[in-house]
Amino acid sequence: MKNLLIAIFGVILLAGCSDPEERANALFVKAQKELSQAQTQEPAQALKSIKAARRDLDEIVNKFPSSSLALKLASGQAIGNVSMAGVDERLVYAKNDVCWVSPSIGCVLDMALATAKGIEDADFRASMFTIIAEAQVKAGQIKQALETVTAIENADFRIYALTVIAEAQAEAGQFKQALETVKNIEDADRRTYAFTIIAKAQAEAGNNAESTATFKQALETAKGIEDAGWRVLALVAIAKAQVEAGENTGSTATFKQALETAKGIEDAEWRVLALAAIAKAQAEDWQFKQALETVKNIEDADRRTYALTIIAAAQVKAGKIKQALETVKGIEDAGFRI
Repeated sequence: MKNLLIAIFGVILLAGCSDPEERANALFVKAQKELSQAQTQEPAQALKSIKAARRDLDEIVNKFPSSSLALKLASGQAIGNVSMAGVDERLVYAKNDVCWVSPSIGCVLDMALATAKGIEDADFRASMFTIIAEAQVKAGQIKQALETVTAIENADFRIYALTVIAEAQAEAGQFKQALETVKNIEDADRRTYAFTIIAKAQAEAGNNAESTATFKQALETAKGIEDAGWRVLALVAIAKAQVEAGENTGSTATFKQALETAKGIEDAEWRVLALAAIAKAQAEDWQFKQALETVKNIEDADRRTYALTIIAAAQVKAGKIKQALETVKGIEDAGFRI
């Protein structure tokens, strides 16, 4: 009832004013009354009153920009004990009060976000923003998560958060939005991963043409991964996703690209690890002939044994016992052969 009276009082004041300065003053008086009233109200009602006061101040600035009140408010000056920043601060506290009385995931995350903004250490603040963004994603608050990401100054944390968001959007079938999110991922490796996840989700949704196009984006992005070893792993991930998406021809070509890249790695240890990763992935996708060909390029005996063991196990799982026995014959270490 009191709020209704304040509103009516405000309308009466405004109706009797024709001069912009007077209309601005009337709105300001109304805002003052709302702020005063909020001090004695229950949390939910107090929040409504403070929001109403904030709208009144906005109206002063936007509708009567030449008034003295608007000029002061817009410049951040306080008029008495009222300022835009002061009202915004009261809004935060009012929202917190409501949340303590009637907690929800949304308001708790808002409280966490407000607290995180006050952390002085930049990296720690970025890590907290990342955790909050991830929690917002899990709560289905994708829009809020994207807003939170803009506050993350650390590139690594920001890249991780954007990848999580893009993956969530893809899982929700929001492919256009996911692809837009990926554009903001600064790291080629993570961007490739995100494209791969989206392409796989598109295939699962029956959007085969779109999936093929996104896989092409993933392959193109992978070219920008400077480290050849990481580039091989990215290509292997794409190839495996293509198999799951039913793009067997594309998968074969991608595995071939990964193999050629691995062969060109100068560091012997990295080269062996990359080749072993390819052979393992091919075996897991039941591409046994290709996996065995890949193993021939592995120079390290232990890694070669490991790869052959993986292939033989996959062949057994596929019911190809005779082929598995043939593969085992190539294992040089008798202990592993047994």
